[in-house]
Amino acid sequence: MSFLQSTIWKKLLLTVGVTLLSPLAQAHDSSLPTNLLAGLNHPLSGVDHLISLALIGLLLGQLSINRQLALGGFLLALGLGTVGGIILSTQMWIEAAILFSLPVFFILLWAKEKIQLKIATTTAAMFMVAHGWSHGAEISSMSLSFIFGFLLTSVILMSLFSLFCITVSSRIKLKGRLIATND
Repeated sequence: MSFLQSTIWKKLLLTVGVTLLSPLAQAHDSSLPTNLLAGLNHPLSGVDHLISLALIGLLLGQLSINRQLALGGFLLALGLGTVGGIILSTQMWIEAAILFSLPVFFILLWAKEKIQLKIATTTAAMFMVAHGWSHGAEISSMSLSFIFGFLLTSVILMSLFSLFCITVSSRIKLKGRLIATND
């Protein structure tokens, strides 16, 4: 049994999903400072940001090859979305896409054996465009240092959750092999 199939993991995901419905999942405010430190802090400032990046990182952790390429693709999607938001401002579909993205990320993680990982990562990247777009549209006076900061923190968080998934999954597999050899 992999880490993502364990009962504890499913309970954690349910708890996190319920938490996202709360008012705590709001971190966007056009009056926020837009310097480098604010950008570095922004992905850490809302539960919705953390959960999105954690789920994407866990999806990355399931990839057996091209993990760095997929991470770069997610970062590129987030950055392109930000530029789209700056240039074209807010669009009606953005909030719906962001709201819909978290359940889709959960489904992609649970259905990993039934969905090809290329399809899963492409789908996730499309939703990352929406998340980036929201940043570009909602923070009108965003500086390049803010954008750099929030992209840097985002890539670090995705990488950390990817490593967490890889580590836990390999330990569970190792433990399973040890139990099988002792039987």
